[in-house]
Amino acid sequence: MDGVVLAGGKSKRMGRPKPFVELGGRPLIVWVIEALRPACREVFIVADRREPFSDLGCRVVEDLVPDRGPMGGIYTALSYTGERRAFVAACDTPFLRPRLVRYLASHVEGYEVAVPGLPDGLHPLQAVYTKDCLPRLYKSLIAGRLSLIDFLGGARVRVVSGREIELLDRRGLSFLNINAPQDLEQAAALLYRKAAHCTRRL
Repeated sequence: MDGVVLAGGKSKRMGRPKPFVELGGRPLIVWVIEALRPACREVFIVADRREPFSDLGCRVVEDLVPDRGPMGGIYTALSYTGERRAFVAACDTPFLRPRLVRYLASHVEGYEVAVPGLPDGLHPLQAVYTKDCLPRLYKSLIAGRLSLIDFLGGARVRVVSGREIELLDRRGLSFLNINAPQDLEQAAALLYRKAAHCTRRL
């Protein structure tokens, strides 16, 4: 399985490009890349242009169908991967757990997608997609039907329940998105508390 980081988007609420917003001295996108590497054969980035990401040590591919949001990014990811499966992650989820990635990958057999289903709904940007999705993704893109939730409604989906997720990530931090400055403050506070806890144990 490959890991794919979607690095498109306008970052309107953050006010600056989210991939390079720093948390704990590292860009958000680096946190996600490092979370995917232990569970994936290769990690690569899908973006609207290559240049900003050339120094991150990953292959970067440009969107095959520009300006189509995350669905376009997933279509591009599945078109470029050399594997049958790809774990797709947003670039703003710094606390993604590798064991969650592995668990979802182990439960996609016989399905097109394995996606977390939590009380707040499905999380299609932390999910495993297979190449079986490609024909329907293409049809949706051409038709302008860009809702991933609607797409999943017509796919063979393994929904990984909140109870299963809790065993892998008790606090659900894998699903903390950094969309706005206040989210970044929350993430920084979590890092500080974790560091303080580790220091006390020493």
